Amino acid sequence: MAITRSEADLPRGSVSQRGCGPGRRQQPGAGHARIHRHSGLPGALPKGYLNEPERSLETYPVIDGVRHVRPGDYVEAYEDRHIEFLGRGSAVINTGGEKVYPAEVEQALLEHPAVHDAVVFGLPDRRMGEQVCAVVGVEDVSSITADDLRAWVRERLVSYKKPRIVAVRQSLDRTPAGKVNMKAVKETAREAASQET
Repeated sequence: MAITRSEADLPRGSVSQRGCGPGRRQQPGAGHARIHRHSGLPGALPKGYLNEPERSLETYPVIDGVRHVRPGDYVEAYEDRHIEFLGRGSAVINTGGEKVYPAEVEQALLEHPAVHDAVVFGLPDRRMGEQVCAVVGVEDVSSITADDLRAWVRERLVSYKKPRIVAVRQSLDRTPAGKVNMKAVKETAREAASQET
């Protein structure tokens, strides 16, 4: 994906101001929105998902005769017309009806001087839908506890964003490309949860 300085750098017709669904415009400063765009170039969008017409219509809606893509990203739109990426819709954690963007919690954890890496995700919870979980990397595992990190986040974010489960490790074992094995870190969080109860 190319990075641009402003909307003027994009090909004509490449960004729709529509956010929050078909037929609704997202005004700058109006709060959270989902990115909603079209390429303006013929053939630039897939036709849809094979044998999944409902999913295709949801992801590739036609608005005012123009085909768009709804990639599922959440952003904050500001009055000065810049946007801040909040996270992928598929990664957003829904806990008790509240949306938690993992990147926001990860940033709060990374501000702690002992933390050099962090990944935040949701795990199923019978009462809340999902619970916020974190696996963090620190140099000295014995120097910090899960409770220390929860208290740190609580001072910076509203309480429902605080990870309920925190696993502290020396490393998250990222690949050379920087990716985390989510299956492994989720298992690490489950193990941490079983040790806390």
